[in-house]
Amino acid sequence: MNDVLRFPVTGVGASAGGIEALDGFFRGMPAEPGVAVVVVTHLGPDRESLLHEIMTRYTALPVQVAADGMQLEINSVYVAPSNVVLGVENGHLRVRAQNTGRRERKPIDIFFSELASDRGELAVGIVLSGGDSDGTLGVKAVKERGGLTMAQIADGFGPQHASMPESAIATGLVDFAIPVEQMGAKLAEFARSTYVLDDIAFKARSAAEQQQLDDARKELYGILRGQLGHDFSGYKTNTFMRRVQRRMQVIHVEAIDAYVEHLKRDPQEVGALFRDLLINVTNFFRDADAFEKLASTVIPKLFEQRGADEVVRVWVPDARPAKRSTRSVSCCANTWTGLPSCPGCRYLQVISTNMPWQSRARPNIRGSYSTASRPNAGTVFLFPMARVMSWRKRCAICASSRRTA
Repeated sequence: MNDVLRFPVTGVGASAGGIEALDGFFRGMPAEPGVAVVVVTHLGPDRESLLHEIMTRYTALPVQVAADGMQLEINSVYVAPSNVVLGVENGHLRVRAQNTGRRERKPIDIFFSELASDRGELAVGIVLSGGDSDGTLGVKAVKERGGLTMAQIADGFGPQHASMPESAIATGLVDFAIPVEQMGAKLAEFARSTYVLDDIAFKARSAAEQQQLDDARKELYGILRGQLGHDFSGYKTNTFMRRVQRRMQVIHVEAIDAYVEHLKRDPQEVGALFRDLLINVTNFFRDADAFEKLASTVIPKLFEQRGADEVVRVWVPDARPAKRSTRSVSCCANTWTGLPSCPGCRYLQVISTNMPWQSRARPNIRGSYSTASRPNAGTVFLFPMARVMSWRKRCAICASSRRTA
């Protein structure tokens, strides 16, 4: 991340009903919020965008049409033009033309994902009115990198179409589900806390301060273990404290001891910290070498000397079964499809176990992954959150491979 830009960058995604939502959003924005705002919307390829002109009526902040190579500046607004895919790299906007043969239908997911990768903890993803699920995967990416997430709920400025914000909220990864006119104040407070809480996990200035941090961390372990039954004492210390710092920023607590006391009084915050610690992984095959070894060495042995009626079973024990299961299926499928033809059929069964809190919160979620989250994967589907998924492979004599359950 470019250390020169030490202010948050906010991606705002909107679609149908977005104009009204953006009106309310900027009405609640302070004169100097301390952030850069990038607005990404859904526009047809042949439709000229006048959004930047409309935005000048809503805010006194400078509004510019995003251009390739443009450096992001604090207290400024950038609007994506039509028929482009917008990204960000080293604090500069990247504008790519849409593929004429295949139009990208998830521009918000793509921008949020690149923003999260580039800005990390200084990324903010906000989902406003829209009739799609665009922004949902992007919200997950922002949360994974330690950023802040918001989504619009009903107020005087919509949402006219609630599918987009409701889809984001359903992930359980939205920090603030609030009316749009309240978001500006939250952004400004987040920007201020960025400087107050910068690197709390690493900047103990004396042995006494280090001991205070160590004692607080042990108390946090105890609270999580006592209330939820999960022991994080073996977690990476820096990662653990980063997540704690992020929660402190969200609820505007500036001292680690004060946060410990807050957790003792607020079970909901304990759950929020727990979810942040078990944040969803949004990038397929992130451990590329490990998956390559798995695909080339381990999985082929599972299929060796298997009879036509024998089942290959793969168990995926993880708090994020949908994506880990899908990755396992992808690795197996590469070996599976390379098997020689046979007179019978083969079966693949993937059994994924899940943490109870996640099953209750997200009982039956379906979706598919865009190129924003699976740059190196083929066509992959997320099936319902069932415990067992089975596939039946038919050889060339019988039929093509197909899913049977």
